[in-house]
Amino acid sequence: MSTLPFAVPPGCVQPATDRVEVYSGTYASLDAAAYTCPQHTDDVALAVIAGGLTPYQVHVGPGVSRSCGYVYVYPTGTFGGVAR
Repeated sequence: MSTLPFAVPPGCVQPATDRVEVYSGTYASLDAAAYTCPQHTDDVALAVIAGGLTPYQVHVGPGVSRSCGYVYVYPTGTFGGVAR
């Protein structure tokens, strides 16, 4: 696989307030985390579902500084080594 099977908002530079965790199957493997602003959280969650994955939304904790659209791919997950 050369790209992630879901889209994130390109070019949004707002501070992230939410993290959409991306799971394969029904919470079988935590594969990625997409950071989002309030305007894009639902869009990213729907894109994750459309990609055949399971989203889980959590609020970004204090001290975490990410921009909307930042995606972290867990190296031990299904997408480890995938281009972002």
